[in-house]
Order: sequence, then C-alpha cells, then structure tokens
Amino acid sequence: GDVDSTGLLNLRVQAQLGDAAAFRTLLPPELGWRSLDADLQIGGTIGTPRLTVDATVGDLAYAGNTIGKTSVSAAAILHTDTMRADGVTASINAETITLADPKLQPLLTDGVRVDFAGALDESGGITADHLTVDVGPTDVALRGSATGWGDAAAHLEGTASSPDLSPALARAGLKGGGALSGN
Repeated sequence: GDVDSTGLLNLRVQAQLGDAAAFRTLLPPELGWRSLDADLQIGGTIGTPRLTVDATVGDLAYAGNTIGKTSVSAAAILHTDTMRADGVTASINAETITLADPKLQPLLTDGVRVDFAGALDESGGITADHLTVDVGPTDVALRGSATGWGDAAAHLEGTASSPDLSPALARAGLKGGGALSGN
C-alpha cells in the first residue's frame, strides 16, 4: 500500500498463520488455534483512518472448549485527535462449538453470532446503536450506552426471544418446553 503526501492512506496487510505454536510464550497455556487468516485494510486519511478487519480462525481452543470456525469482521473510522471510533461495526460468528461441559452443549448446537454497531471513545464511552446476540434458538437485541466501560453508568434496552426453551430447561434439570418473548 501507500501513504501519499496529502495524508491519504491505502494500506493492506494479509496474514496466514498456522497453529499457535509460535506464540506459545505470549499466550495463556490453554489458548490455541489450528489456523488464522486475516485481512487488515487501512484507508481514509492519517487524521481519520478507516480500518477494516476480516479474519477466520480454525479450531480455536481454550480450557477444553473448541470452536471449529470463528469468523470476525470489524470496521471503524478513527478520529485520532479525539481518540474516538465512529461507525464501528463488528460481527463475530462461531460455528461447531464443543464445550468442556457437555451439559451446556445443547445450548450451542446452532453456534453463536454477535453483531455490534455504534461508537467508542478513550474514556470508555460506548454507544450501542445495535447489539444482537444469537445463541442457539435464543435471540437478544439491545441498544444503549455506557460510560467508563460500564463501571460509571450503563443503560440497555431491548428484546429477547426463544422459540424453544427446552435446552435451557434441561440444563436446569427441568423437563418441558415452550417459548419466550419479552422486552
């Protein structure tokens, strides 16, 4: 890529890494992966760069839990003068999850997806215009804000729904089923 004399950025880094062996001394001993592919792009200007990241991790493992495939996509516009990130979007998708505790496994048969859109600043101010979490049959959609990374104040509102509560009820040792929908 390049950076021209007016401060325009056009940079790209692509990385393909094998397993985590080369990073063993930097990582917790229980953390590892089989493969990692990442594509990082930086555009915009030096004062307001736009960063995008697309990555895929194969066989991510920690403490006896594994995720066969993890996909991450994120983008943001950084304001270097105010240390604020606007237009932040992030999506994380985890498929083929195997848990160390088999009792929790029924909750994750369909994987997990998390999507975020909002803004962040250096003081810990968070604006979540959109935050969804889909875990198996349960969907949660939130919006809100926080200051001090949530330690000073936080406000969330949203909805939750699940067309099938039987896996969660079974985990609690209960028999039955049903659905859930709430605000």
